[in-house]
Parts: sequence; structure tokens; C-alpha cells
Amino acid sequence: MKHGVAAVPSYTLFPGDLPDTQRVVEVVQREGYDGVVMTRPLSSTVESRWVPGYMREIPTLGYDPWYGVYYNYYRRVYEPGYVEADRVVRYEINLWSTSEPGRLVWTGTTESVDPTSAEQVSREISAKIVPELEEQGVLASR
Repeated sequence: MKHGVAAVPSYTLFPGDLPDTQRVVEVVQREGYDGVVMTRPLSSTVESRWVPGYMREIPTLGYDPWYGVYYNYYRRVYEPGYVEADRVVRYEINLWSTSEPGRLVWTGTTESVDPTSAEQVSREISAKIVPELEEQGVLASR
């Protein structure tokens, strides 16, 4: 209930298969929800970028056979450049009002880079949109 928003994930209301629109409307009206947030995946792309090479110094142990001693010195090592690829997943988020059925209140898009799970994406979306909705005056600030 951070930010004063009590949200109920749809999977707790509709376990199993996705419900049809009429069933969602019935549950929303019965439970008295103020609004419905809907997310849907958009495109997913792989974005590549070049990471340039660089020089670094590493400690090295040397041996002087003339004096029979070991000593430390630093030598330069070149780390070559490489291409790094990131999977970017985009989502559309829509907030619908239940007081005026069919009224779209807010819409936005978000990106997740290399998501590890749907749960991670859901947390990222929630963490981004609730403060944004407060900033735009859609949700009352605490």
C-alpha cells in the first residue's frame, strides 16, 4: 500500500485462463474498484552496442636472475572492445476509470532491459507508473 494505492493483481481474481471482457466488468463493478490498469506487451528488440577497448595496468611479479630477487611491477594490458546485446521489452500501460465506464484516464509506455521474469517486469512497471500518476495529478499525492 505504498503511495496509498491498494492494487489487486488480476491473476488472484482470475486464476487460470484469461477472462472475457464481460467477466472483468462484472468483477470490477462488484468489488467497487476505482480504476483498472491494463498492460500489454509491445515489441521486443535486441539492441547492440559497441563497448570500446581500453588499457589497464596489472600487478606482475618479476624475477631478476642477476640478483636472485623477486620484485613487483605493473604492466599494461589491452582489453579489446566487444559488442554487447540487450533485450529490450516494451509495454503499453493504460489506466481506465470505472466511474465513467470506457474512459481512458492515462496511457504510457515503458521499457525493461534484459528482464529476468514477468514478476520483475511487473515490479518495474509499478515502481515507475505510480509516482508518474502522482506527479501528473491522476492519483492523489500522500
